[in-house]
Amino acid sequence: MKTTADDPPVYLFFDSVPTLGQPHKDPPHSANFGAGLAEKLKTLGVPSELNYPGAPGMVRPRPATSESRPLRCDVAPPRSVT
Repeated sequence: MKTTADDPPVYLFFDSVPTLGQPHKDPPHSANFGAGLAEKLKTLGVPSELNYPGAPGMVRPRPATSESRPLRCDVAPPRSVT
C-alpha cells in the first residue's frame, strides 16, 4: 500500500489490541497493521484515528454511532478541471 501526504483522513478500527512482534493469521487485517499504518500517516501529516479496545484518546469508539464526528481535514477541496 502506498501512502502519501495527500491521502484523505483515515479511520482505523480493530476488535483487538495491537500486539507488535507477534504473528497473526491475517496480518493485513490485524491491529498491528493498523498501528503501523497510523504511524506512517502521522509522519506524513495525514489525519487519522486508530481505535481498538482500550485505545488512548478514542473519539469514536465504534465506526458508526449517532455521535460520530467527521475526521478533521485541513486540505483544500479538489479544483474543478475546465
